[in-house]
Amino acid sequence: MNVFGWKVGDQISDAKLGSCLIIAINDEMAKFKDARGKEIDFRFPQLKVQAKKASQTVRNGGRHIDTRVMQPAALGLLASSSCLYAEIHCDKQDAFLDRYGFSDEDNLRFLSVVTGNKWGNEHRIRINASMNVLESVGIERSVIKRSHLEDQVEINNNRLWWKLVDLGFRLGSNHDLDAIRRNIPVGSMDEFERGFGLTVEAAA
Repeated sequence: MNVFGWKVGDQISDAKLGSCLIIAINDEMAKFKDARGKEIDFRFPQLKVQAKKASQTVRNGGRHIDTRVMQPAALGLLASSSCLYAEIHCDKQDAFLDRYGFSDEDNLRFLSVVTGNKWGNEHRIRINASMNVLESVGIERSVIKRSHLEDQVEINNNRLWWKLVDLGFRLGSNHDLDAIRRNIPVGSMDEFERGFGLTVEAAA
């Protein structure tokens, strides 16, 4: 079974494709049949960051990121309480902006362009949540580092950062929630909303 929990025979509703039946699926793509019987191959690039096995992890510099960071409840928490930052060398600014693909000035203030001897780009995901909240959605202590701000932690991982952007996350905290929700399977939406509401409950 793929990491989102979809299986052959599931009926899903997609904003672009309408009502579709899943007739084949793996970790990276699905084959749908729409209401007219047309078969459609649909690739999910964001799934590449997911685990093919429960124990698989993604390298995070000297750490490993447990792939549960990309599970629905964790994504819900990130959608409601994360802020994405990027620090890039001026020589790589154009390539970054071409790949990022969005030009909202309010969001681009979270992009820092530096000169000098910086070797590569650095992408940070800062999360405004306590350790208890993070662990409740499966984000373990070993994958994060404590920020200098109270109740804020940070994950530094370039590949994960871009996978979040593929899902609808943006620089800053003004994420495209409609796009993110469209990338969450119908059967996993309750878990996503549970994670999304955790920081709201904590602030109440």
